[in-house]
Amino acid sequence: MKRLLVLVILLAPAAVQAHPGVSIVQDRRGNVFFTDLKQVWTPDGKMSVAVPDVHTHELYLDAEDSFYGEHLWSEGGGWRHRVWQLKRDGTLSDFIPAREGYPKDYVERHARVDGTAL
Repeated sequence: MKRLLVLVILLAPAAVQAHPGVSIVQDRRGNVFFTDLKQVWTPDGKMSVAVPDVHTHELYLDAEDSFYGEHLWSEGGGWRHRVWQLKRDGTLSDFIPAREGYPKDYVERHARVDGTAL
């Protein structure tokens, strides 16, 4: 029993480690966006939600100030993801529709968006 308790105590910190968002972006109009892994925020004089209900780690802006991020979630014992796009006019849509697994072709998709490779 003591061994089990020691094992639980030693492994508990590893189980609660965070994996934070890694992007803060600013568009040409000066709007700043960041993620808290639950939604994307903009501090526009007050804290406002720019994109609700997305588990996003990385954010990306293209040359036209369209705003992109991934949404990653667990489902049925596996992972699913999609890439959302928030256009300058406020329209939110899926740039890459939901699909199984982890993303592997984002660089190709970004290159098609703005004509450059990352």
